[in-house]
Amino acid sequence: MNRNVETEIIRIIKEEMEVGVGVVISSESKFYEIGLDSIGLMTLFIHIEEKFNIQFGEDFLLSSNLSRIQDIVEYVENILRN
Repeated sequence: MNRNVETEIIRIIKEEMEVGVGVVISSESKFYEIGLDSIGLMTLFIHIEEKFNIQFGEDFLLSSNLSRIQDIVEYVENILRN
């Protein structure tokens, strides 16, 4: 796992999204644990797309396996590798 991707995504959540106040956020954090609802999640995707100059695929956005920050980190890392 690329620590820079993970660190930047967690920074975006803490600073840009203003969620997870008083909560320790790690790659294993689940969205509901840090207060991210579906609208917040879409906003997070927009921030990440802008930061990393990527675009999330529809297949990823509709994935039922999407529940943790780690899921996003792995997807971003995969896009950046290709």
